[in-house]
Amino acid sequence: MLPATAQVPLAMHPHDPTTIGLRVPDCQIARQILQRTGPLATTSANLSNQPPLTSLSAIARQFPTVLTLRSEGLEPDQSISEIPSTVIKWQADSGWEILRQGGVKLQFKE
Repeated sequence: MLPATAQVPLAMHPHDPTTIGLRVPDCQIARQILQRTGPLATTSANLSNQPPLTSLSAIARQFPTVLTLRSEGLEPDQSISEIPSTVIKWQADSGWEILRQGGVKLQFKE
């Protein structure tokens, strides 16, 4: 998470409008889309403070009106990943803070 400017709409982070999160997906299809579109305003595939959804069928049940893309060879009930994203936050007065340790392991030097 990084400091947000007044140009970031409140709807992007209504719980803390002073920050904005940036996501770098570990998904080839998502990266190919982003190469063509540039940055997109999106969310993770779970509701805030809920456990991660780990299969396409679980995502479809939680978000029935959202189109999901499927990688070739990935079955609807096959586990995508049970490892959550690593979430870090930058604060000018204290530097980086790990909010959630996920698949990417980070260590910051003091």
